Amino acid sequence: MKPAFSPAAAALLLLISLPAFAQTDAGTPPINPNNNGSLPDTLKVTPAAQPGTLTLSGSRIKSGRPVRMTFSVVNTSGKPVTYNFSTGQRFDVTATNAAGTAVWNWAASKRFSQNLASLSLPPGKSLVYRAVWNGRDLSGHPVPPGVYTLSAHLTSDNRPAITGGVVVNTDPDPTNMGQSTRTPAEAGTIRQVAPASQVSAKATVTIK
Repeated sequence: MKPAFSPAAAALLLLISLPAFAQTDAGTPPINPNNNGSLPDTLKVTPAAQPGTLTLSGSRIKSGRPVRMTFSVVNTSGKPVTYNFSTGQRFDVTATNAAGTAVWNWAASKRFSQNLASLSLPPGKSLVYRAVWNGRDLSGHPVPPGVYTLSAHLTSDNRPAITGGVVVNTDPDPTNMGQSTRTPAEAGTIRQVAPASQVSAKATVTIK
């Protein structure tokens, strides 16, 4: 009579066999890139604050006349500055009244593409964006006479950008050929690029 062979015994045999099987084809022992448990070559780039200016077509504008704006960003850091955007929008402008209530927004009636983009601003170069406020509120009615603050800003993403790879197999020479088969990304090299500081500027206009 053959001895009974239960499913539980089969599972136990499999658990015992797996470690031994893995050791027979493990190659060289796992090697940590830095021998200290950390990923190598982590580079943090500190962003430089970039000034922004907002100039208007006039400080006193007659009701019903447009307010023309020029928003400029100049790279004075001496090195390229990168701005990351999550949509096709690059800037925005908001008008608030004396009570601090937003009465108009440049992007409110616009649609932008939903795609990631990156923009590099070389040293000494500038970004220039223009917008026009027709002196009306978000409902299309003329705003009452008074002092309004126009606030412009880049719509760049303030989250850090991470590039590089993740260590999946810590053995750089799994075939024992004496040559590394891993790229820097596969070795876990990470480059963390801090985003450029958000740029904004304000100006006031009197609607009379």
